[in-house]
Amino acid sequence: MDRQARVLRYVESWQVPTSHVEELKAFKQRTTFTPGVGLPGRIWVSGQPAWIANLAEDQNFPRVASATTAGLQTAMGFPILLEDEVLGVIECFSTQIQAPDDDLLQMMTAIGSQIGQFMERQRAEEALRESEARFQSFMNHSPASAWIVDRDGRILYLSPTYFRMFQFPQQDAIGKTISDIYPGEFAKQFLENNQRVFETKQVIETIETAPRPGGSIGEFLVYKFPITSGSEETLLGGVAVDITERRRAEEALARSQQELSDFVENATVGLHWVDADGTILWANQCELDLLGYSREEYIGHHVAEFHADQEAIDDILLRLCRNETLCGYEARLRHKDGSIRYVSINSNVFWKDGKFIHTRCFSQDITERKRAEEALREKQERLSIAQQAGRLGVFDLNLQTNENVWSPEIEALYGLKPGEFEGNYQGWIDRLHPDDREKAQREMNCAYQTGEYSEDFRVIWPDGSIHLLYTRAKVFFDAAGNPLRMLGVNVDISDRKQAEEALRASAERLS
Repeated sequence: MDRQARVLRYVESWQVPTSHVEELKAFKQRTTFTPGVGLPGRIWVSGQPAWIANLAEDQNFPRVASATTAGLQTAMGFPILLEDEVLGVIECFSTQIQAPDDDLLQMMTAIGSQIGQFMERQRAEEALRESEARFQSFMNHSPASAWIVDRDGRILYLSPTYFRMFQFPQQDAIGKTISDIYPGEFAKQFLENNQRVFETKQVIETIETAPRPGGSIGEFLVYKFPITSGSEETLLGGVAVDITERRRAEEALARSQQELSDFVENATVGLHWVDADGTILWANQCELDLLGYSREEYIGHHVAEFHADQEAIDDILLRLCRNETLCGYEARLRHKDGSIRYVSINSNVFWKDGKFIHTRCFSQDITERKRAEEALREKQERLSIAQQAGRLGVFDLNLQTNENVWSPEIEALYGLKPGEFEGNYQGWIDRLHPDDREKAQREMNCAYQTGEYSEDFRVIWPDGSIHLLYTRAKVFFDAAGNPLRMLGVNVDISDRKQAEEALRASAERLS
């Protein structure tokens, strides 16, 4: 029976050696029978045996010509039955015309039923063998270990993976109990979880620990479930996967994430995220402390609410939306108490699939630096005024590189405009009066020893005029006593010298 095609197909034949049925066999091999067609089709439909006393006279026997050629005259057939299901049909032929024999038909019907049961057993056994082969192949390649135990913890089955995972011979386990195989603390854990399954008859998922080859203790993700079959004893099946490395990796990842979260949250620089609309999505504690707001007062608000200059925040958001990166962008923010905080902003945008997700903004508080810069600027302005009023200039000479930095006021003392000085030691020597250069150099060499320089000398301006200057400076040394730099002032004493000369001349005339 071809169940899928719903036809009967020829399978096999038996005959006495003297018969000549080759043509009939060939006809059968290329012929199929549908329900009701021919002797096989009639038996299939009725589920009962059938007898044709004279084939030549039968109107529903398509193979009559081949049968006549073979000398066959009578045919009888019976179904192969499994309960009410027809599994196939067996035909019998005779070279003599024979009348129907009811006793023979009944006997053949019984034989057909026996054959049907035999075929079903064979089919079931083959299906079982195939199922067992598939199961064994699956278990051979499964990464999970599996086992079956009874209520007492006696081991009935262990998968090949189980033996590979725990590396002990099969004969050392099958038939023994869990307590025979594992140390007490592990066996107690296994048996307690087994008992939960037997009592609840439910599947459980749990983590169990077990010794691994080499002496280490592993962690295993375990599923345990009841196995029942009719009235037979309930058994327990289990599968386990070694998750030791995964758990360690998860714990390491969790620690890393916690450390990263702590690092970000407690960083000494303010951090925040802003979406494309300017809404603050997140901020760390330093950012909140910088402006004095609570998390609820800050997150969820528009970032512009905290900027003192609307133009600045508009420019920041515009540039970030253009995928620019901001570095050292200075801005003023409003503290909760109304004061202004100066910050230096470094920011760019996290994009995903072309969509603006949020900014990555770092806000460094530079308020104290700005105040110090302002105070320094004011001091420099006062110093500049004092230098101009006293006709005094400052220089800073690097004795290692000969770089010579002059203030604008000292350049004026040499008849130069701001920025005209070459900025080196030779530039100063060249502007001295030729008669004073040797003495000036000699006093410089002496200052490298004493640490002090005090001398007056003449300088020649670009217009040719001669002016008298006084220099006082201090030399700074490194730890080894090598001179590093000289810092000092120049003062124009031309008028004072002229007054002294006039006074001396007047005194000489009076005397």
